[in-house]
Amino acid sequence: MKIVRLYHITSPENALSILDSGKFHPVSTHPLNNDNGLNCFSFKPGYRLGQCFTDTGAKVVMEWSGKVFTTHPDESPPLPVDILHDQFPWRCFIRGGSNSAYLRIVAVRFDKGKIDNLIYVPQWYKALPKPLRVVLYRRKKLLKLRSIRQKYQHGRQHLEVLG
Repeated sequence: MKIVRLYHITSPENALSILDSGKFHPVSTHPLNNDNGLNCFSFKPGYRLGQCFTDTGAKVVMEWSGKVFTTHPDESPPLPVDILHDQFPWRCFIRGGSNSAYLRIVAVRFDKGKIDNLIYVPQWYKALPKPLRVVLYRRKKLLKLRSIRQKYQHGRQHLEVLG
């Protein structure tokens, strides 16, 4: 079976929450709502990324190893579980309750400058000379990125889509 690389757009805080818990909480869990799962995009060009997203600033990059179907966006609910529904050019979709063995997190990518919101900087840093402050901040940023990377390194982090 072909592995499909996907990404979910969200905030940096939500991306870390998803990574830490290994669970994705959809906005709706009602079985007759076709949005009761994970909205994402494959890396092929042509998706309508000009949509309105609730949260932005980070991408949770995943790999799907299950079945892939081309599904029309107006398909009547409920959509089947354990399938990646490719609704190109609108989105890809994994319904809540799908087997988490098919979906794993392989990376978390942050938009430029967005990881800064996740780094704690003590108040006394402001009193330091700027060159020292820059060096210490870069070190904190590198340590944060390394700690994030360790959580998904080697494909250990499977993702459960609740629903």
